[in-house]
Amino acid sequence: EEDKWGAIWENGSGNGLLGAVAMDDADAGYAAVYHWYPEYHFVEYTRPYVRAGLTCMAPRPRPQPGWQRSVDMLDNRDFVLVCYIITRCLLHVVPMNRVIGWIESSLDACMVLDTRLLTQRRCLLSSPDSVVLWGHRLQYLHLHVGLYHIKYYSHLVTIWSSLGVTLSALFGGRLRNLLCLRRYEPPIDSVVDLRDSGLEWAETHIAFLNSLRGRTEQVYLDLVKQYRVLSVDVLKSRTTTRDLAFIIERLPGGYFTIGDYIDEEAASRYLRPMREDIYWEYVVLAVQKGWPYAQQLDELIDKLFEAGIMHAWEGQV
Repeated sequence: EEDKWGAIWENGSGNGLLGAVAMDDADAGYAAVYHWYPEYHFVEYTRPYVRAGLTCMAPRPRPQPGWQRSVDMLDNRDFVLVCYIITRCLLHVVPMNRVIGWIESSLDACMVLDTRLLTQRRCLLSSPDSVVLWGHRLQYLHLHVGLYHIKYYSHLVTIWSSLGVTLSALFGGRLRNLLCLRRYEPPIDSVVDLRDSGLEWAETHIAFLNSLRGRTEQVYLDLVKQYRVLSVDVLKSRTTTRDLAFIIERLPGGYFTIGDYIDEEAASRYLRPMREDIYWEYVVLAVQKGWPYAQQLDELIDKLFEAGIMHAWEGQV
């Protein structure tokens, strides 16, 4: 019980379940044993009787704070657009004021000029409606009065007003979405999410890393560094601290095998299973090399599969 799965050393001796089978102290070993290649030199494996995907119970995403939700309404591209519009508008305020001053000095020659235009000197810093109104009046001056210097600025005001209206609609739509739907922290659903979160993931034995031996992908190399072997008491004490992910097995029928240290409260309030498996394996029994009853055991497993008993047991347990 202390060594659990145990290990088999190069001289054929070992400890735990695998060591007992390799040294002929036990005929067969029944546990979460997978097709581990190095151990195959000393033990044999039976027919697989279930497919198990190894994944984790990770901390549930927490609701985002109010200030962060307000910032998340606009992504980086939106912020760049806002800064660009404000900068360009500021760059055109000074020349625009000069043009309006020139228009004011020409009032005697242009009696048809609408005097209300003079109240729009600061329209770029006003509401979008004022910007649109000013754009129409500049177009009027260009077409009817003949002030051709107004052409550039009338088009400019029209473009910036369109961008302002679009940005206002974008911000308003996301604000309504934010007020209707609650926002949460990014969940941990995949292997990459678990690696990027920096969370440690743990169990009571190193055997859960056996299936990752020989993997060269960087994401798995990083996960191996984040793995920890902890006692049951430590695992139980950290089920609600949100700083650890706990190994579980996903079964074919949609059920999970969960350690006894994860109680109902922790599973329902603090933890949630990942959507993606870290890896998957077929579960087998380890038996002695040349064991005379290996064929009969394989036939028994086949009969259990044919009768559907394996799937029935999965739902009952």
